[in-house]
Amino acid sequence: MSCPHRRRPTHGLLRWLCTLAVAGVATILAPPTTAQADLPRLVGCAWPTKFATDANNIAFPDSAASYWASVVRIPTGGHVEISGRYPHARYFSVTTYSATTQSVDGLYDTAIGPDDGGVNPYLPGADRTSAHRDFTVRLVDGAAPRAGRPDNTLYTTSADGLRTSPPGLAIVVWRVYVPDDGADQAGGVPLPNLVAVEAGGARRTLEPCPGAAPTAVDTGISDLGRAPTAAVTDPAGTYGDDPPGWGKFTGLAQAVADGVARRTVGGQVIGPLADRFGDGGFFDNPDNKYVVSNADAGFGPVLVLRGRAPTAPRTADGTPTMGTGQVRYWSICTEDLPTTGYLGCAHDEEIPVDEFGYYTIVISAVDARPSTATTECGVTWLPAGGRQQTMVLLRNMLPDPSFPASVQRATPGQEKATMGHYLPVGRYYQSAAAFDRLGCGSAGVTPGWRG
Repeated sequence: MSCPHRRRPTHGLLRWLCTLAVAGVATILAPPTTAQADLPRLVGCAWPTKFATDANNIAFPDSAASYWASVVRIPTGGHVEISGRYPHARYFSVTTYSATTQSVDGLYDTAIGPDDGGVNPYLPGADRTSAHRDFTVRLVDGAAPRAGRPDNTLYTTSADGLRTSPPGLAIVVWRVYVPDDGADQAGGVPLPNLVAVEAGGARRTLEPCPGAAPTAVDTGISDLGRAPTAAVTDPAGTYGDDPPGWGKFTGLAQAVADGVARRTVGGQVIGPLADRFGDGGFFDNPDNKYVVSNADAGFGPVLVLRGRAPTAPRTADGTPTMGTGQVRYWSICTEDLPTTGYLGCAHDEEIPVDEFGYYTIVISAVDARPSTATTECGVTWLPAGGRQQTMVLLRNMLPDPSFPASVQRATPGQEKATMGHYLPVGRYYQSAAAFDRLGCGSAGVTPGWRG
């Protein structure tokens, strides 16, 4: 895979994003370390690449999640077996991806049945502490059926024809969100085994890669997020609006086109490109949908976001049974657009809400943080990093079908009509002191402002 080279400056962002996609795939595509003639080889070792707070901060990640990636070769007429234990966590999934970082097919926790005699701890009301938590998934080289899908089966081609890679090769990502307190990044269980199974039944297990081993969970701000106050070098409005607007992420091509349009044609958004280029991208999680905004420090160094919080199950304390909510998970992250790295994130269990169910997020550089932007004052603070532009990303995961205001239901260009108060409203402040004058406990807003 290669990126086109252009001389026109308007294509700089396009070229950079293409380069990012190539680099992300190249990171995963580790060459085989050993040869074995009797079985088709799996590439390298198992799960060679980790994306987490301590490794590979790219592709706009969420700090409450860790991802492991492998490239596997699937035997002709056979399959790859992915077997392991359900993590002690809020959510997990296994997903296949195209070479352009678009999700192809995926299975998430409740869609993966346990081995005989086991328990799926992710089902509502199930025992999250059960010791009988083994599962097995089959990865086959073929297209996902539109109906009648076999249990615990993952595919290299979507029902719409999007492939992971050349025949017999698959990019696979394993995700874990919000491990229980005291568990490591993988949720206190080993990473799944990857086994190539020939049509005749011969098996070969891919050895684990030590460099991607799970470590302790750390959801703090990143090194990028520790940068001091951004230098405002461009006119206010170059990167965002006042008040900040939100747009639903639909795909890599659309995100690139809209970013180029803002800088070159006065913010006019280019029409939908999904029909031509497909949706998704940046190793998107198909169980999440996203709305994105841009904070522009030219309007003020302190941005306050106010919105209504969807309900979600609480799991971090190791609660013995899985609960329910309007969504499985939600979070807000600040992201660094040039590097696609996260600056800081906060998810549902970390974000205080007031008596009306509303939250307040304050976004500023570390050295411009208001003294009242603390959990004790009912405020969640996120770092803006050291640039004039900060991307803000709101995630919704697996909404309940009865929840009408999810990101999943929103139509691009009409996000507010669908999401209502669940789509945050923003205000800029000219200094930390201006925000602090509102006082601790005011939730950082003037009376009656709920977004």
